[in-house]
This record gives sequence, C-alpha cells and structure tokens, in this order.
Amino acid sequence: MGSSKESEKLRLCLLGRVRLWRGEVELPTGPPQRRAVLSLLALAEGQSVGRDELTDALWPAGSPSSATNVIQTHVKHLRRVLEPSRPTRMASLLLPSVGTGYRLATWLIAIDVIQFRALIAEARTARARDDHMRLWHLVEQALRLWQPPLADVPVLAGHPRAASLCAEAQLALSWQVATAIRQGRVEEVLALAREQAEGRPLDEQAQAHLIRCYSALGWRAEAFDVFDTTRRRLMAELGVAPGSVLIEAHRELLV
Repeated sequence: MGSSKESEKLRLCLLGRVRLWRGEVELPTGPPQRRAVLSLLALAEGQSVGRDELTDALWPAGSPSSATNVIQTHVKHLRRVLEPSRPTRMASLLLPSVGTGYRLATWLIAIDVIQFRALIAEARTARARDDHMRLWHLVEQALRLWQPPLADVPVLAGHPRAASLCAEAQLALSWQVATAIRQGRVEEVLALAREQAEGRPLDEQAQAHLIRCYSALGWRAEAFDVFDTTRRRLMAELGVAPGSVLIEAHRELLV
C-alpha cells in the first residue's frame, strides 16, 4: 500500500508539544481540537475511544449540535495525513472506525508515551526485585523522555488520561529520588526535582521530593523553607492543610 515514502515509520510525540513525523518529515497535526483527538486516541494505546468520550473531552462545558460532524471531520483529516495514498473507499488501517468510536493502530506507530510507559513498567519490576542499579537506569531513561504532555492542547490539560501520565512521572521521580539518596547520588536528580517542584507548586509529591533531596544534601534550612512555603500556598490558594505525603517528608526532617 502506498509509496516507499509512505511506508517510512510514523513517529508521534505527545510529551511536550504534539508532533507527528513520517521518517524525517514532520506532518501537519492541524488545529488544537484535531491534536486533541489524535492525542486521546494515542493515549488509549490501541483501545477504541468512543465518540462520547471525544465529545466530552473536546467540549467540557457542553457540546454543540455539530459535535459528531466536527469529530468526523477531524478523523477524516487525520486519516489523510496518516495514510495519504489510501483509496477513498478503502477502510483505514491506522485509524479505523470501531462501533461508535475510533481506534489508532498504535502498534504501527512509534509513540513516545508508550515508550515512556514501557520503561516505567520495567522499572516497577526492577524495584520489586530490589534491583536498584537497573531501576536507576530505567527511570533515568524514562525521565529523559519526560516533558509535561500535550503542551499545545490546553483542552486536555486536566483530562484523566493526561493526569495519569503525570502521576506515573511523579512516581518514577520518587523512585529515582529514593535510589539517589540510597546511593549518594542526589546531585544527579536535584535539578529535575527542583524543576518539577517549581513547575507544580501545589503538587505535594513534587515538593516532598525536593524536601528529601535538600535533606539528603544537608540543606535543612532549604528543606524547611520548601515545606513552609508549600504549606502557606496550599492554605492560601486551596484552603487546605498539607496532606500525608508532605507531612511525612516534614516528619523525616525532624528526626
């Protein structure tokens, strides 16, 4: 099917901005809504995504009567980009219709999120086996890929599929911080821990990572400052006291 050019490997990046390539040629992903459709299909990792889920994600405040037609149009354009030589009447191989939704054939596309999650899964196995060297190596590879996902698709900023991905990154970072402290390598993770904490000022897990890094380096004043600043920010902006994650990191400082 198609030319040799079309048979070149497709590559999709969701970490950072949404970008799509065929070989070395970057392909158009369209306006933000179309990128959102492509992203949700990719995050489903080969499972079908119903039209209702797509509609709710694209129009969280309420969908227009034209929602179904708009989604169909986005899918039509994505199919043209993914399979430019596909005859019009031939069923799509990469983006087929499934019931009332669609499925992206992610096994035929190199997707950074899938690579990231595969590394996290291997790291989880290494951690269960107390293989700390392999755990460090795998998490380091995963976090090297990491950027906040879907940076140019604001409508999906709070979507559960994106949130679960961010949670996995925080979990991986917590493993790396713990391993770094155990192996005396905290300097190697400090910059990333600081970047995560600064970028997520209300994320108690991110702040706890930074507190533990500072504490391991002997920078107790800086660690207490992170806790106090976060505690005040949580109260001022959310009206809540620190939760168990932050309290535990603070308790360790007092030991």
